[in-house]
Amino acid sequence: MPFLPVVCSSCGKSIQIPDDIDHAVCMYCGSSIATRGITQVTVGPNLENLLALANAAHEAGNHQEAYDFANRVLEFDARNRIAWFIKGRAAGWLSSLKSYRLQETRTAFNHVLLATAAHDIETREMLSDELNSIATALFNLSTKHAQKFASVDGTFQDHLTLCVEVREGYEMAARLSPDNPVPLENLLSVCEDNITGVTYPDPVSSNAKRVRVATPDYVKILRGVIDDVHGRLVELKPSATKPSPCPAQPGCFVVTATFGNEDNFPVRFLRDFRDDVLAQSSAGRAFSRWYYANGPHVAAWVARSSPRRAGALAVIVLPGLLCAMVWTGVTRLAAVTNRVKR
Repeated sequence: MPFLPVVCSSCGKSIQIPDDIDHAVCMYCGSSIATRGITQVTVGPNLENLLALANAAHEAGNHQEAYDFANRVLEFDARNRIAWFIKGRAAGWLSSLKSYRLQETRTAFNHVLLATAAHDIETREMLSDELNSIATALFNLSTKHAQKFASVDGTFQDHLTLCVEVREGYEMAARLSPDNPVPLENLLSVCEDNITGVTYPDPVSSNAKRVRVATPDYVKILRGVIDDVHGRLVELKPSATKPSPCPAQPGCFVVTATFGNEDNFPVRFLRDFRDDVLAQSSAGRAFSRWYYANGPHVAAWVARSSPRRAGALAVIVLPGLLCAMVWTGVTRLAAVTNRVKR
């Protein structure tokens, strides 16, 4: 009995069909095959089977296979909203730090919306939840990477770039489910993370604290996003507090290099003096900028030997600490005097 070779268009498997029968069934996916009166056998796709296979692949964590099956369906039915959903979901979960695909997910979900009735709230909430989950997973992955490799130039900037995609994902999730505060809360968390930046120990300078932060212009943009998102969030959740993050500041380079670590009184006192006193005036902020530009070079030189650390202690650290303590004492005394006069 002669057989005809056929590639099933539903599952892509190669099968052999007897040439003397009217109908056959694909042994892999169950697609029906009509053979009477034709010499070239074609197999019509079984879209339901393909969708079932795509969902099964997703449940098994095989997102690439789910993505491929969804594309097979769309080749025959470009308006199939289930296939668009599966494709968008798979693309999102296929994202990596080198290839983040949230934009592809949003595009696919927009196709779902085109085939969805305006009153279909359930579908919109499903899309919103999936977008929120994918964006959160990608954000957490990028955050861990940025913290672990903060000392590598460009890592934090790559994190900021990816977070733009994450924010757009949360924004779409918020629009799809306007009564759900979670995407808005996640948006605030991303902005807070981006403004705060990351800190890391620098082994070249006795593990002195270093920071990676966004540029002042970008911080200003993020603060604008916080204002907008918080305004929308309080309409859903009146008790929501507005975050006020500040860019991380490096430690006291020279003092840390002198003592070998940050866990000592002079380092903690001078750091508090910087935040509580210097940061409150333009002159103090100007000094801090000069110090952050030049301090690391001095600290690296000081950390190389004990005599240099001793010299730095006598010439830089102790005089600076004494001045800061005197200033703090005078300021506090003035405050007490003012209260007594009243």
